[in-house]
Amino acid sequence: MGSPLKIVVRILLCSLFSSIFIAPVSKAVSDTTLLTICTSLRTNYQYISASGKCNERIHEKSTWYEPGMGPSGTSGSKTVSITLCTSKSRSNLRILAKEGRSCNRNSQTQSIFQRPLGPPSAPELISVIADTLGTAIITMKCSIRRWRSTHQIL
Repeated sequence: MGSPLKIVVRILLCSLFSSIFIAPVSKAVSDTTLLTICTSLRTNYQYISASGKCNERIHEKSTWYEPGMGPSGTSGSKTVSITLCTSKSRSNLRILAKEGRSCNRNSQTQSIFQRPLGPPSAPELISVIADTLGTAIITMKCSIRRWRSTHQIL
């Protein structure tokens, strides 16, 4: 048998190398369960974003999820659905089906995506202070996204 130091080194090396082969578990939503649609603010033209990003100056971004994978939404919101038709011969060819229409079963596969639609969440108030002449000073918590869109980050 080897010395206690050699045994400890072997155990450490085995545990180190075995941890390399174990893939980390991610809780993030995979790309196949998300669909990002960019809608032009001027023309209402829609396109599917391959990168999951839209130019926020000229497009509105909406993220769609596979049924059961999306957020629950705010109080009073409802779930809306959209149908995506993917070509069987060219997997990069994807078309949004019009409402009430289905995909061609011979040449396309059909996927349903959903998202909550409803009123925005209520703002978080930090403080409300009574001021003069019946006025009040209301301090709200600002979201990072809203702050970044109004302030330039260097």
